Amino acid sequence: MRDMYYLKSVSTFCIIYSLIVAFLYVFTVVTGFVGSIFIFVTILFLLFFYYNGFVKFKKIRNRFLR
Repeated sequence: MRDMYYLKSVSTFCIIYSLIVAFLYVFTVVTGFVGSIFIFVTILFLLFFYYNGFVKFKKIRNRFLR
């Protein structure tokens, strides 16, 4: 059962990633390189936030600040 969940999550990630890359290609043609970098960083930031990355980052930061 765990393997099935893993395969579903990996396939979902691949689909989302390919859609993001396709969007970035179109955005690069329309607005140029700087615009695509901005959108890519924004998407990575939102994915990081969605996967509770800030809590993990906070825990890592607190370890080093002790």
